Amino acid sequence: MIKFQNVSFRYKDSEQKNSLQNISFHIPKGEIVLLCGKSGCGKTTIPKPTKECTNCGICAAECPVQAIDQENSKKVDEKACISCMRCISVCPQDARKVNPVMLSAASLMLKKVCSERKECELFL
Repeated sequence: MIKFQNVSFRYKDSEQKNSLQNISFHIPKGEIVLLCGKSGCGKTTIPKPTKECTNCGICAAECPVQAIDQENSKKVDEKACISCMRCISVCPQDARKVNPVMLSAASLMLKKVCSERKECELFL
């Protein structure tokens, strides 16, 4: 079981209000959960720039789908972003982060699904 109790979250050094505020829920073993909500409410794993971002542009140059603005690398097109995390891996300032609560939940779900080797299947 995965249990969240009174979880609040805001990106470090963010001037915005909390993305998550006093969220509580539990996911029973074997259940699959879909988190829905409006854009920017904290449900996704889209990397966000922190205060440490120097706008060097390396992340924008390396983004495979051009979701990061070339002129202002602090701006991200969340609809275009595929959450590949390349921007995190190439940032020399370690200035891009993802929502750790949602990343943890996704990691636990993937661990369960990907814990055993699966045979190849072909669907037509």
